[in-house]
Amino acid sequence: MIKHIFWGLAMLALALAQGARAAEPPVAADVFVSPGGDDVAGEGSFDKPYATVDRARAALRTKLTGAGESRNWTVLFRGGTYFLPETVTFTPDDGAGAGHVVTYAAYPGETVVWSGGTDITELLHPADLPALGLSNVCQAEIPGPRPFTQVNANYYFGEIWVNGVRASEPIRPRRGSDWFHMREGGSAVPTTQIATFTEGSKTIRLTSAAALPGGVGSAIAFNKAGFGFRANRSYWILSMSDNDVELGASPGGAALLAQASGALPLQDNVQSVNAADRVSTAVRPSLNRFGFNAGADPELSSSWTNVTDIKIQIPTGGASSDIIPVQSIDDKGQTVTLNSHVMIPAKLYPGHAWRRWNRFEDIGPGEMYLNRQTGVLTYVPRPGETCSNIKVIAPRLLQLMLISNSRAAGGPTGVPAGNIAFSGITFSHTQSTLYSGAFDLAGNTGGIMGVESNHFNTLSSGIVTVGAENVLFDHDAFTHFGESGILTSFGSNHVTIRNSSFSDLGGAPIIAGGYMAGRLAGYKYSSRTDYTGFNFDGPTTPDSPFDASNCCLSVINSTMDDFGLLSTGVAGIAITHAQSFTISHNTIRNSPSFGIAVGSDWDHALPANRNSLYSIGSFGTTIAYNDISNCGYEKNPAGVPVPGGSMANDFGCLYVRGPQDGDGAKPRMSIIGNTVHDVSSGAWLTFDGKTPTRRAHGFDGVLDYHDGNEASGINESNNLFYNLNSLDPVHPGYPNRLMQHTGNMRDDYWNNIYYGFVPAGFKYPKDFAAQAFYGAGDPNSPWAIPIEGPQPFLRFTRNIIVIDQPGGPAAPFQHNLDVRKRNQFYKNDYNMYFERGKTIVDYVDHGGKMSIDEWRSPPFSQDVHSLFNVDPNFKDPAHGDFTFKSTGEGAPCAGAGGVSPACGFAEPFIPWDYTAAGAH
Repeated sequence: MIKHIFWGLAMLALALAQGARAAEPPVAADVFVSPGGDDVAGEGSFDKPYATVDRARAALRTKLTGAGESRNWTVLFRGGTYFLPETVTFTPDDGAGAGHVVTYAAYPGETVVWSGGTDITELLHPADLPALGLSNVCQAEIPGPRPFTQVNANYYFGEIWVNGVRASEPIRPRRGSDWFHMREGGSAVPTTQIATFTEGSKTIRLTSAAALPGGVGSAIAFNKAGFGFRANRSYWILSMSDNDVELGASPGGAALLAQASGALPLQDNVQSVNAADRVSTAVRPSLNRFGFNAGADPELSSSWTNVTDIKIQIPTGGASSDIIPVQSIDDKGQTVTLNSHVMIPAKLYPGHAWRRWNRFEDIGPGEMYLNRQTGVLTYVPRPGETCSNIKVIAPRLLQLMLISNSRAAGGPTGVPAGNIAFSGITFSHTQSTLYSGAFDLAGNTGGIMGVESNHFNTLSSGIVTVGAENVLFDHDAFTHFGESGILTSFGSNHVTIRNSSFSDLGGAPIIAGGYMAGRLAGYKYSSRTDYTGFNFDGPTTPDSPFDASNCCLSVINSTMDDFGLLSTGVAGIAITHAQSFTISHNTIRNSPSFGIAVGSDWDHALPANRNSLYSIGSFGTTIAYNDISNCGYEKNPAGVPVPGGSMANDFGCLYVRGPQDGDGAKPRMSIIGNTVHDVSSGAWLTFDGKTPTRRAHGFDGVLDYHDGNEASGINESNNLFYNLNSLDPVHPGYPNRLMQHTGNMRDDYWNNIYYGFVPAGFKYPKDFAAQAFYGAGDPNSPWAIPIEGPQPFLRFTRNIIVIDQPGGPAAPFQHNLDVRKRNQFYKNDYNMYFERGKTIVDYVDHGGKMSIDEWRSPPFSQDVHSLFNVDPNFKDPAHGDFTFKSTGEGAPCAGAGGVSPACGFAEPFIPWDYTAAGAH
């Protein structure tokens, strides 16, 4: 109740301030800011406003310190773009008192942008590129020391925004098209750099210091532990003289002494500083070379401009992709060597997909190229554009805003930052380490993106909260981000994001949660001290999965579209250790893989055969009335979403992993009223990442995916899951599964619709359309747990499952339901199973069959009252209408009405208004 009062007061204060405009201009506020203001001569008044965000923040901090009253405060920004010279940091000194709020808001009716970019329009001039057959392109010389290496990487970027539209470095084949396919599979080039230690000395001799990617201030790592140094951990170069270096455990730490004499192999240039490649070759094959196709139009050539700035994108066999720069190209041998290792899949086979980024000779309309050596930016205008009618913003800041109570933030410690709100502001233009080559202490290194950059650890976020409480984003826009949007974790709680929009992001719109989110996102903002020994950037208030220090995130009535442009493994909303989160009435579309992804760590303090049952830090979350669509998609240059274009596999549009009801007695996760539709795995030839199984399409693109054989503590009701994209004659999708429910401990599923259109002639040689009840409840499962506690483990009742395949009996759909024989621990009844064009006569038990009669008889006694091979009587499912017809076989339905056999059960199906899902 206190939290609701807090936000009510905040919005009331802002509404009163805005409402005063008509009766008493100007609008009331404590501080005014305008792009035409003056930080020196200004007073922060309506007539004499300040000019910058930081000056307004400092002025309000002074007012807060000297105020003798506790009240709400407002800072109003007049319309325009505010270019931030550095990250804006809010500490506990910048928040209002308990029960009150400081609101930073756009002046009513005006558009306000906080930008981390630089306007470079004035630097542009027309130029011709006769060697490429191009004329009237736009070029600019970007200031800064040449070349733009890791040491001065902030001058280098791989995207700009032209008249508000992203222009990126060239990608070939273009987005939304089939990828290249390897001529021959992957192999490994071993690391040859050696470090020699002398006991008691802080001087370490390298084979060739000149071969390192950077000098003093960069980092290296070792494949093996020894002489007082750990394996797979970064050590910073503090000094360098010829081939002799001194190393520290942190960038500004003391030089470390060798505890014995001997030698260790260095990890390769990117391994040394990138968590995604920080793995010993003894653990993984560490592939970094493959064969390409040559010919008249070779896929790669050593003669191209700046070949080491070309990057190779390789699908991992899962949802993520590796993006790794080229080290060298062997034209005669038709092989390319990468400057880091492909971490997943464990093998690369002939035919594996890949594509190239940032070849200068590929540049075309709407694309850019920045020459790292010369500093010359080239942009090819789109139709109708000239160098004189465009405005160009280049990214500069990696992070726009930090709300933190850390020691590094410089404010009070031991109390939360927060009691702060942002309303009507557009946050824009952030940099990406993938392009720049900068080293980011959050665990990412520029120039490479590896498998660690997945849906929970996806690049860096433009806005971060650390030890923050009571933070509100309302009617804001987050767009044109180089990497991810908001990361709220690290002891942050009661963060609300509502009525806002996210679009055009390289990474995930929102990453949130408790300890796991902090751990996976890197050490920089975590409270853990094993990174540098003393974490200067972590929260100074509790950050634990075992209390409420990371609880109560709300994402409400917001939209997420066109994200994951750099990282295919992202989610629209990615959550770990969710404590009483509310994700409601959002619209999420056009994700390269996950829509909403929720995960939790399990309690490792329990016995080994029990630790997947409970997660103390995850419980009570609600995912309600969201509209999630187009998962596994990628937009082509025309802006058309292409199913399977991202080449992502093994993901869920709605994805849950791990226990979600704490110790089993806390509130379960509630998934209710969502509409989830149109998922597609990789559209072209791929491999499953584990075996040399070639697939004409991808695998495990799932609408409703409860993963890990440990997804437990879930109530799922009144949800609509369906696929229509396989009916698209131009870009047919490849849905693999309507559902994959594994784990199923303390789970209830009722009153849901699962409807899948399957492409004509399409068969599943390995997968199932509905893999429904597999997991820990099976005593013979690899994840077996003691059969104890309340029975049944799972209830699956009053659901409708339909498989609809054009062509009917000519292309029968085999083995549509995967159900374990030992499901006497489950309760299935009052369901409808229908497969158009085929009579369902049996289930599948991982290679063996079970007849329906056997399934319905003792000892199983499942689906005794369920209906098989009966049409549920939907109006027009091929066009997304899942209401029931007013006439036909069956009984009248309550709720949204109509007639259906499903409504005639003793426990009837009850229609609901599925159009209520999504942002409104």
